[in-house]
Amino acid sequence: MNGRQPKRWQATAVQNAGAPTGIRSGWIVLCLLLTGIAIVRSAATDISGDFPAPSLDRWVYPFFGDTDGTRPVASTFGSFDPRFDTRDGQFLLGWNLTGALTNQGPRNYLFRSLRVILTVAMDKTFEYDPTPDRYETYLATNDPAFLLDQDVGRPAELFGAGYRGGYTAESFLEASPFGVIGPITGTNIAIGSRNVYAAMFDTNGALIDVSNNVGQPGYAPFETAPWAIGTTTNLAPGEAVPAGTVFSFDVDLLNPLILGYIRDAFHRGPLRLVTSSLHSTMQIGFGGGGSYPQWQTKEKILGIPPRLQWNAIVIRPDVDTDSDGLPDDWESYYFGNLDKGSQDDPDGDGASNAFELASGTDPANRASQFWIRAYRELSDRRTQIEFPIEANYRYKVESSNDLQIWAAVPGSITYRPGGIAVWEESQAAPTISERFFRVVIE
Repeated sequence: MNGRQPKRWQATAVQNAGAPTGIRSGWIVLCLLLTGIAIVRSAATDISGDFPAPSLDRWVYPFFGDTDGTRPVASTFGSFDPRFDTRDGQFLLGWNLTGALTNQGPRNYLFRSLRVILTVAMDKTFEYDPTPDRYETYLATNDPAFLLDQDVGRPAELFGAGYRGGYTAESFLEASPFGVIGPITGTNIAIGSRNVYAAMFDTNGALIDVSNNVGQPGYAPFETAPWAIGTTTNLAPGEAVPAGTVFSFDVDLLNPLILGYIRDAFHRGPLRLVTSSLHSTMQIGFGGGGSYPQWQTKEKILGIPPRLQWNAIVIRPDVDTDSDGLPDDWESYYFGNLDKGSQDDPDGDGASNAFELASGTDPANRASQFWIRAYRELSDRRTQIEFPIEANYRYKVESSNDLQIWAAVPGSITYRPGGIAVWEESQAAPTISERFFRVVIE
């Protein structure tokens, strides 16, 4: 703990119940609060690195049980047989981070990039597609919502890992059970029952299973947001993919929910990701056919195992050699030097470096700001507020009648693309002359 108290920022808007729009004026006030937070010294700043092989990799498929973690290849494909998850073959990847990489505090990890690298095991079994395909392109051609895919092939996608059956990233291992598997003669052999699955964040900020995003009995189709799409520099879109082709999956770290997942994983130790795709296959008895990727695993003799590469810095909050109130590591990451001061505003967005440090925003990017983007009074006297979020920050909304006494307002937050949160009041407000609102970083 250094002697300074970190800062907490809030954004405030004003409401006038008597005005037609509910807004007395268009101004926004940003207020500075102080709070005490324990600071733990990091052991190192530079965590850029390369894991040439995973700690675990596991083909997630119903029929091979605890041998799935010993296979030299792992296939990713989709089954449109109504007895199985549509994303039938999935590939779990895991790296156990230890030592100086862990326990640094999630918000102290500043990532520039994070990449997963996979190598194709079988020759020319699928076509290269580096672009996302809408879920409607996977529907049956007689479905009214069907859309024709405009390019050749299907993408290979990377997601986070979700768990059920009481399993976690720490407890699910290469030999852990797939999940509940019904009788072969049944109508549900393995739909929505796998213990680990490809997952993305929904609008509530929760990880949800994407195994049946293009629909299956009891599952309505929905659009996915892959965390990365596999690309290669050696092929043109639509070309057949040769064995040995290297695919790179660059994780979308601009999404604060995804970045938060990665930061939490580095802090806790186990990083788990899942490769999935909807390359078509057919289920005929116990086998199938089709054209889909097969990836080399760490068990393939003379093969190239899945690889993890990253470039990042860990902030040591108590290392401030120039005593300007800004951690050296934070300054070096954003500016490449220690020349800036806490009250400087190098990106000209009206927020000082001290403000940007406290709110988790980028002091070198004018578009990265903590502010109230929109304020609305709904027809039933409930309030709605939009504001940008940053990874691993928690927010609450408070209100006041006099700008002196503030109280938390019950409400819910949903998330939109682009890192935008929409907070909506739970109950209709009492009829009063005016109310003030502020968004507070906890």
